[in-house]
Amino acid sequence: MVRENEKPATRRIVITLVNAVADPVKEFREFESAIRRAASLAHHYLGEGFAVGLATADGGFHPSSERRELKRLYLHLARLPLRRLKPGSTPKLFQSYEAVERVAIVTQGQKDAGLSVAAHREVLISEDPEVTAA
Repeated sequence: MVRENEKPATRRIVITLVNAVADPVKEFREFESAIRRAASLAHHYLGEGFAVGLATADGGFHPSSERRELKRLYLHLARLPLRRLKPGSTPKLFQSYEAVERVAIVTQGQKDAGLSVAAHREVLISEDPEVTAA
């Protein structure tokens, strides 16, 4: 007979947001939309029982299911500087070494500049009404 006292394993997700674009002035609005989407996804996944982490070029957080960590994540996003992206490059991002699902938030400008982010799912942010965001 086996008795289980532990909670089932929590699903973990890391939201990846590269805070660099090819033209910071032109792409500022798209990037602001990407930040709002990252915050919204963090709130959603935490509500669904996930441990949520964040990866940016200026730091991040390992996945946590604690509500107080959501506030830290929001503050990090609010203070996130926008950097210039060199075409065809990907800035070094915060690494979470745990086995996690990854969702990347990518702007149309980043996509056009050849940014490639390893993720299980990608959310495209575009100010162009012709482009459908996932």
